[in-house]
Amino acid sequence: MLCSNCHQQNEETAQSCCRCGGPLSEPRTSDHAPDPLETHPAEAALLYAGFWRRLAALILDMLIVTIAVFLVGALIGLIAGDSLWLLIVYISYAPLIFLLDGILVWLYFALMESSGKQATLGKIAIEIKVVDLNGNRVSFGRATGRYFAKLVSGLTFSMGYVVAAFTKKKQALHDIMASCLVVRNNAGAEQILHLKPGKGMSNSVAVILSAAGGLISAGVMVVTALFFYQIHQSTGDPSGSLAMPGTVNAEYTISAPSSVIGAGESYWVDSNPDPEFTLINARVDIGTMRQVGDEIEVQILWPSAPGDLMSWRATHPDIKIPDGSQSIEREQVVCGPEDMVSFMVESTIVAPDGVRILRRTFNPAEERLKAETSDKSMRAMFRTPGGYSPNPRSLVCWAAARKCEGKDFSWPPPPNNTPLEYSERATRMRAEYNRMFVPTCVLK
Repeated sequence: MLCSNCHQQNEETAQSCCRCGGPLSEPRTSDHAPDPLETHPAEAALLYAGFWRRLAALILDMLIVTIAVFLVGALIGLIAGDSLWLLIVYISYAPLIFLLDGILVWLYFALMESSGKQATLGKIAIEIKVVDLNGNRVSFGRATGRYFAKLVSGLTFSMGYVVAAFTKKKQALHDIMASCLVVRNNAGAEQILHLKPGKGMSNSVAVILSAAGGLISAGVMVVTALFFYQIHQSTGDPSGSLAMPGTVNAEYTISAPSSVIGAGESYWVDSNPDPEFTLINARVDIGTMRQVGDEIEVQILWPSAPGDLMSWRATHPDIKIPDGSQSIEREQVVCGPEDMVSFMVESTIVAPDGVRILRRTFNPAEERLKAETSDKSMRAMFRTPGGYSPNPRSLVCWAAARKCEGKDFSWPPPPNNTPLEYSERATRMRAEYNRMFVPTCVLK
C-alpha cells in the first residue's frame, strides 16, 4: 500500500507507514485487490525526480567536478617538476589537461551512474538515481551514451534540460535519447515498471521544443559572431601604420641602431616580430625613452582589441572618437635584477591622423606602489620566481641595456632556457639571463 504522505510502498495489510509512521487507508485483504500504483497514478508519478531536484544534484556535481579538474591540473604540474605549476600548468600542458579533464568528467558520470549506487555524488546527496525504462540499473555503455547526449541538450539553448520540468516522466532530452529515467531512491524496479506517466508534454513535443532551442542557439552564435566581426572591422588597421607626430618608421621594425635609443626622436619597434599577429603586437617607442629616477619612461602603442572602440565611446559619449583610433600609454618601467615592474602614468587615445583625442594622467608614486604590491602578492601566491620574457616591458629594459653596452637593438632576445624550478642551477641560470636586461648606465 502506498503512503499518501511520503509515497513509501508498504505491505497491503499495514495500518501505518513503515517509513514516516503516518496512518494508511483501510488495508486490502482481497486476493484480487488492484495494484496501488495503477489505482493512484498521480501519486506514483511523484516517484519521478522533478526538475528542481535534478538541478540541485547537477550543481553539486559541477562543484565536485570543478575541484577534481583543478586537482588534476595541480598534479600534472607537480609531476612535471614545475614549481610554477599553479600559474603555467594550464598554458604549458593545456592540450593534455583538456583531454584528461574530459575523460575524468565522462568517467565520473558514466561509472557512478552505472554502479550499484546508480547515481553521482550529487544525485546521492539529493536521493535520486538513474535507471532504464524498466527501472533497472543502466549499463556503462548506456550511461556513456546519456552523458554525451547531454552535449546535444546543451546545444539547444538549454531547452533540452528545461523540458525535464514538463515531460510526463520528467525526462530531459538526453534521457529520452538514452532511454533512461531519473527517479527517487525509494522507487523500486517493479514500481517503475508499472508507473503511469504523470501529466505533461509528450516526448515528441519535448524533442521539437529542443530542436527549436537549437535553432535559437545557432542564431545567437551567428549574431554574436557578426557583432564582434563588425567591431573588429570598425577598429581599423591595428598595425604599425598609424601616422603619429614624429614617427620615424611606419613599417614593422624589430631592430635599430644603438644611436636612436633614447635620442629624443620617436622610433617605434614591434614587440611581436610576426606581422600576421597585429592584434597582439604592441609597438614601443625606444627613441623617446628617458630616465626618470630609477625608472625608464616610455611610450607603448597598444593595438585596439575588439570592443575597445565601443568601450571608449560609451565611457566618453561627449567626445567623437573616429574608427581606427588607438591607445598610447606612457609607462615607467623599473628594470631590476630579478624582474621588471611597470606602471602607467598617462593614457592617450589617438585618432588615425595622429590627433590626440583624450588624455588621462595618473600619480606615478601611487601607481608604482600598487604595481610593487601586486607583484609581491602574485609571487607569494603562485610561488613564481622573477624573470624577463618577450613582452613589451621587457623590450624596454632590453633596449636600455643595449644602449648602455653600445650595441645595436634587435628583438626578440635570446630564449630563456632556465628550467622552471628552484634548484641552485636554475637560480644561477635565471640570474644570468635576467642580467642581460638590466641597464648599467643612466639614459641621457
